[in-house]
Amino acid sequence: IIPLRVLGCSPAEDGGDGEKSANIEAVLDSEAKAGEPLVIRATITNLNDKRTSFSVSANEFQSWASLDNISERIFDLDPGQSKEIIITLTVDEDATGPNTFVIETQTTEGTESREVLVNIEEKAKTGFNFGENTTLWIIGIVNVILIILIIIVAVKVSRR
Repeated sequence: IIPLRVLGCSPAEDGGDGEKSANIEAVLDSEAKAGEPLVIRATITNLNDKRTSFSVSANEFQSWASLDNISERIFDLDPGQSKEIIITLTVDEDATGPNTFVIETQTTEGTESREVLVNIEEKAKTGFNFGENTTLWIIGIVNVILIILIIIVAVKVSRR
């Protein structure tokens, strides 16, 4: 048994009546890698009982990415109708690990938002990747160079 103590609460962001004006679903359409574009496919569904104008934005990503494009920022939907929106972010070169951003829709009835979690893969290092055995690889490369030098010297001595 764990005691639960409620310290406070706040009214719903949708106007306080508990009813949502929109449903927001989001899925990644590309791999989340540092330094590369990230494509998110968001589906906005009108939950109102009348035709509604929606304004879509993306927020709270500035610390790990920059916004390239939102396919359609403003549109109208009939009741129950859905619209697919493509959001393209460019992930910063040094971004790694779990990061979040918010997809927000605004209507005359209120604001709805959905936080999206993105796990960014570290950017592949340029150059040679020797894995965990870097010292062994360096010793091996030095040995190959020494063998080539010995062969060159032996060929020169045998020609005299």
